[in-house]
Amino acid sequence: MHPKLSIITVNLNNAEGLKKTIESVVNQTFTDYEYIIIDGGSTDGSVDIIKQYADKITYWVSEPDKGIYNGMNKGILKAKGEYCLFLNSGDYLFNEKILSDVFYNLPEYDIVYGNGYSCSKNDVIIKYEIPEKLKLSYFYSDSIFHASTFIKKELFEKFGLYNEENKIVSDWEFFIKTIFVNNVHAKKIPYEISVIEEGGISRSVENKPLLQKEIENVLRNYFSPAVLELIKDYENIAIKYNKIINSNSLKYFMITLLKKIYTFFKRILKKIRSIFFKKYRRNLKNTFSEIYIKNSWGGKESASGPGSDLVQTKSIIEEIPNLIIKHNIKKITDAPCGDFFWMSNVISKVYDYIDSYIGIDIVDKLIAENKIKYKKDKINFFSQDLTKSNLNYSDLIICRDLFLHLSYKNIFKILENFKKSGSQFLLVSTYTKHENYDVNEFFPTGRALNLETAPFNFEKPLTIINENCTESNGEYSDKSLMLIRFENIDLKKIKQKIDSSK
Repeated sequence: MHPKLSIITVNLNNAEGLKKTIESVVNQTFTDYEYIIIDGGSTDGSVDIIKQYADKITYWVSEPDKGIYNGMNKGILKAKGEYCLFLNSGDYLFNEKILSDVFYNLPEYDIVYGNGYSCSKNDVIIKYEIPEKLKLSYFYSDSIFHASTFIKKELFEKFGLYNEENKIVSDWEFFIKTIFVNNVHAKKIPYEISVIEEGGISRSVENKPLLQKEIENVLRNYFSPAVLELIKDYENIAIKYNKIINSNSLKYFMITLLKKIYTFFKRILKKIRSIFFKKYRRNLKNTFSEIYIKNSWGGKESASGPGSDLVQTKSIIEEIPNLIIKHNIKKITDAPCGDFFWMSNVISKVYDYIDSYIGIDIVDKLIAENKIKYKKDKINFFSQDLTKSNLNYSDLIICRDLFLHLSYKNIFKILENFKKSGSQFLLVSTYTKHENYDVNEFFPTGRALNLETAPFNFEKPLTIINENCTESNGEYSDKSLMLIRFENIDLKKIKQKIDSSK
């Protein structure tokens, strides 16, 4: 039977703080929890402290990691509890009965949070009162404490792990993504749950520019400028209205009028936000993420589907290394990379030959897991929407099994972004004996696309690798990878053909 709670502690060279954290956990009267400690390879005696309490720790590891969010993600992947609580070294639970109090009558919400305290190095303790109703405007300048927040583990499975590209705001980004973008229900409970150690990376003056930059990037990623502006305007109206009401400086009819204006704007904003959120939930990122989480393509070996298992990729695993060496490929971008299942066999064969491999995918959870499993000196992974993102130069961009799911319009956007990178070669899926047809934004099951015919009309490939596909009783036996130079892709003609086909 799985525990109710997984408490996760991340530590690096904070032995004194770690001991305080561990003692606050193991002394709890509440017992339905597991305790996980992820140490980043400390050299200050932290491991000795962990070993002192090893019999009360469910799982621990001490090894170099790639930062605090990488450590937290490692803990999530090990967790078996219904809820996760992140209590990092130096943070501690408010008292020994707090978990018993919380879980005695825990409300059935996806995110449950309480108040917290911060403690400075001089032992000055400040209470932080978190609002009962969370508004996006509150998150412009603040957040809820991760050490005072119980998060259902299934949220990480549904919406992805913490974004390891950010160094400071990934826990804040997770709350933005879940609470405000995906309407996950959060509930405040009337408890002071934890005390956090001051002096974290987000509080230092030298990190303020990076903090602001990461916040702006997150907001731009999830919200349109118009929606952000409307929310700011709405909050300003609410603040001014409350000041007027409290001042008693206007006559009754003016108060009534302002009340009506306030209600009107509130309705308008609610309508706009509902339209925006519906639009967001239909985008490519959420569609591909849902497919991955639910394994909708039914892959037994690979989460990218049966077309990425070792039987269906045997031919290309053998041929792509030869192609890489023949054309002196040193820098590779794999977009989309999927779960790196079959590609890992290719890269292992040419690892000493290449300079770098970059895997790109739109699914955050997938990228986070790839980083934990596969990232090393020459191999890295990034979460990007290829229809919107600019790429860095590569000698070769590999784009397998993507275009068959997309509309001509989205395919063109990706080709345009690929070509802007100045990269040299494209290795892309094509079906040499099929005819083309357009689809709406996204086609889950996919269809065969022949890139040598309209509207793409790619020139004769430098190399073509037949995949020997046996899916659908040989219907796709012409499935291949074609190699072409980007300089020979005429985007203007492709655009004209796409426009004329509408």
